[in-house]
Amino acid sequence: MEISFVNNEFSTNIDKVIAMIKEYDLFEKCYVITFMRGCLEYLRAKYPTLKMQVLCQSQITFIQDWCEENHFDVDVDYHYLTKELVDDYHKRGLKVNIWTFNDESLLDTYLDMGVDMITSDLIIKKKKKKLQDLIL
Repeated sequence: MEISFVNNEFSTNIDKVIAMIKEYDLFEKCYVITFMRGCLEYLRAKYPTLKMQVLCQSQITFIQDWCEENHFDVDVDYHYLTKELVDDYHKRGLKVNIWTFNDESLLDTYLDMGVDMITSDLIIKKKKKKLQDLIL
């Protein structure tokens, strides 16, 4: 579930959304993703076990410590990702997701880097075994 800006602030209804996630027994399965640092920090303080990902682009290279301290995985625009960054995040115990990945010709490259998840508009059938390991 992505949380987006509403009038430059995250929704004051966020707790209602989390309640609905719990009501439908999705709390352990759901990842909350957003660009909004304040929203992530609010949710971490209130829901310590909630799975969250920081949406990022070039800033992936300088948010590692903050992500590790707050147990935020990353969801990065794949154009900014390197094998070294994947390895660094993994050493910190964090997962790496890429978005929005629709270039099937580069699939092996990112799977070989060790990405944990892929957000895509396509159903990619190639490398079914490797992709099956990414399914939550």
